[in-house]
Amino acid sequence: MERSLEHSELQPNRTEKTLASDFQAHHKRLIIAGTVGNVLEWYDFAVYGFFAHEIGQVFFPSSDPVTSLIAAFGAFAAGFMMRPFGALVFGHIADTQGRRTAMTLSVLCMAIPTFCIGILPGYETLGPAAAVILVLMRMLQGMSVGGEFSTSLLYLVEHAPPGKKAFAGSWGAAGATGGTLAGSAVGFLVNLLLLPEQVAQWGWRVPMLFGLVVGLAGLLIRKHLPDEHQKPDPDQSPPIVAAFRDHWRDMFRVAGVMVMGAVQFYLIFVFLTTYLEQTVKIPLTQALEINTISMIVLMLLIPCWGHFADRNSPARIVITSAFACLVLAWPLFWLLHHQNPWFDLLAQLIFVMIIAPYQGAYPALVIQMLPQNARCTVLSVGFNLCVGFIGGTTPMVASYLIAKTHDDLAPAWFLMIASFITWITVTMWVITLRKQNQSVVAPSS
Repeated sequence: MERSLEHSELQPNRTEKTLASDFQAHHKRLIIAGTVGNVLEWYDFAVYGFFAHEIGQVFFPSSDPVTSLIAAFGAFAAGFMMRPFGALVFGHIADTQGRRTAMTLSVLCMAIPTFCIGILPGYETLGPAAAVILVLMRMLQGMSVGGEFSTSLLYLVEHAPPGKKAFAGSWGAAGATGGTLAGSAVGFLVNLLLLPEQVAQWGWRVPMLFGLVVGLAGLLIRKHLPDEHQKPDPDQSPPIVAAFRDHWRDMFRVAGVMVMGAVQFYLIFVFLTTYLEQTVKIPLTQALEINTISMIVLMLLIPCWGHFADRNSPARIVITSAFACLVLAWPLFWLLHHQNPWFDLLAQLIFVMIIAPYQGAYPALVIQMLPQNARCTVLSVGFNLCVGFIGGTTPMVASYLIAKTHDDLAPAWFLMIASFITWITVTMWVITLRKQNQSVVAPSS
């Protein structure tokens, strides 16, 4: 009898532990599903940037290498120009049909164009049509990423338990970093295993062809995701209408938060490999190795800062990171401008220490700024207007600034201006909230 009573007293505790364990396992599965899409999509998208020099020679041949490079980065930017359109399409799908549907479609819209670029004949075979088709494929890629990233951030935060929402959202940024890291690592291996002539002729196509496999894997992973979205009220305005009519200020506020991250990421982790090779004159394999090491450190640090943001103010973290970038951008570019690879690695790692807090905190911050209705559309449009028109053009603008000013450190000023915009945007938002006696800590529900 005593043993029976003892068993019945312990049973509720065991049940509670089992439920808690199931909840934690469910949360981990959601993080994996929400993050893996970003890894897959950003691998496809970023690998183009790491082979921009070779792609420029194949599709935009010119006697001036700088002209070919700028044209290649122009095609890179064209993909970003489509991100706002992708934000409208996939944001509307996410707000009306569910986050899962939007994320599943976006993976397919990335993998197929990437594969097509891998098999596309160059200028020598198709003439100008080759460049046109390349730009069209980049536009489809850009449309896909425009719907993927912001939707997955919302998915991660909305499904996270209270007290872990900033940590969950930080995995979206970590996933994007992981995808770019995978592109950098593959680029490093291709350049390590093949001769420069082989890389220029056909080696750059190998990572592109792998994009189809990557996309199919993402489709399988996301096929069984839970999706507890609420159907919109038929009496209310469509999400796109509500977003532009009622929440356009929120869109611009999100864009202001993202401007530093857009310039920062594509300058330091995409353009910099070409900068170190073409301007600083170190071997591409060394530049990719430095980039890969730096991105590994960044990917590991982002969730740590997301965890920290759950216990502090994401706004304060972003403000501090923006101020540090504003002060240190020029000295770090000066340090990068040395042929000593150890100096270059040190400078990029210091950039990582500045970027990681921002990357870990901004997902919670921008989602805290969003309205409840049409929130995916508002986030997607605001996010992608900034990243599309500023982030996508960053490598091209940086190349142009160096060519026109004859100052190899000119990109630092571009980054400083972007950091100031983010700093003032978040600072003014915090001041406004304090006047309204509202909290600026991470969202808990």
